[in-house]
Amino acid sequence: MNPTVREAEACAKLILLGEHFVLHGAPALAIALPSLRLRLRAEASSEPGLRWYPQLDALLQQTLQQALPYNTLTGGWRLQVAQSQIPQGMGLGSSAALCVALLRLLSANAPMPPALLAAQARELEHQFHAQSSGLDPMTVAFEAPVHGKTDEFQALPELWRPALLLFSAGGVRHSAHAVARSSAFRSAQPQRFEALLLSASKNCASALQALRARDAQCFGKLLDAQHALLQELGVSTPGLDRCCAAARSAGALGAKLSGAGCGGYGFAACEAKQRPQLEQALRAAGATALSWIDEGFT
Repeated sequence: MNPTVREAEACAKLILLGEHFVLHGAPALAIALPSLRLRLRAEASSEPGLRWYPQLDALLQQTLQQALPYNTLTGGWRLQVAQSQIPQGMGLGSSAALCVALLRLLSANAPMPPALLAAQARELEHQFHAQSSGLDPMTVAFEAPVHGKTDEFQALPELWRPALLLFSAGGVRHSAHAVARSSAFRSAQPQRFEALLLSASKNCASALQALRARDAQCFGKLLDAQHALLQELGVSTPGLDRCCAAARSAGALGAKLSGAGCGGYGFAACEAKQRPQLEQALRAAGATALSWIDEGFT
């Protein structure tokens, strides 16, 4: 290993069910996307301390400063994002990946176990979001499906799922804005929000049971039901709704947005025979960046 160069990586994630509602006590279910990765690189420098190169924005400076207690590297180092396949502001966990990769890089001489890595990455991710449930860093740190409530998440590495088609409906959004929108709904309609929260909790529990039973049809219906809840919450967009409707019309088992919403990515679950018509329908609806998620599919 080159002693003057260090590198660390982390993957993307996709929330299947539970976004927004997990911040209010509901369970959530997410999967890792190992094929989409962010890689950080550190090069030894004659200047003492750690710094981003080139100079990055204040948010990343603050994140690096907060991560310094976990630094095991001695001397001076210049850090940079060497490569990222994870689009920013699209709901695929770019901030969680950066936090996990940064901690892996800094703690290289005393690697953290996944549970500790996830906990410390959650603290760093508060820099990016008004409130982090910990779901994203947990999923990224374990690179496995994760289910549960805040502070009770559990990695489920053997969990089955059907093939998923990931798509972008356009529009870069900010998680804090989307969270603020759902919080405003809760304040304005507390009773209705509690009803949505209960439905979201039941959907997530049922989805986990469906995947354990390999019941793709049931899982797909629950995706549709969860998207309807997020529509009412006000965090979907016409583009996401249009693409999800097109996917269903083309025979998808179910489709929904993923992440904070207000733009970004969605996904559809399907059977193998539906792939060609599903891709065609989504492109016709304006979707871009289509990619199949098959890691771990059996």
